[in-house]
Amino acid sequence: MTPDMTRAEWAACTDADKPVAYTETLGSDCISFTDNLSRIRVRTTVVPWNTTFAEVIGFDTIGTSAFAEVNTPSPPTVVFCPSGCPAWR
Repeated sequence: MTPDMTRAEWAACTDADKPVAYTETLGSDCISFTDNLSRIRVRTTVVPWNTTFAEVIGFDTIGTSAFAEVNTPSPPTVVFCPSGCPAWR
């Protein structure tokens, strides 16, 4: 699985299992925060993986995805880059 998701992949990503405490950010349902910004949740898109043994029962690929939830520092740190943040996509 590649860690380099494009902007289009982030925009198309959906997180159907996201708990109600999380609110999506602008641009992607798969990046969300709690209302008080104390937790962040990120989900990746479904990526197909080729199978070897599952081909015996008729599956060529299986779809995998991942998610992570983390606590943020209190209070959250906000970074402001007037000319853009280098190395951030």
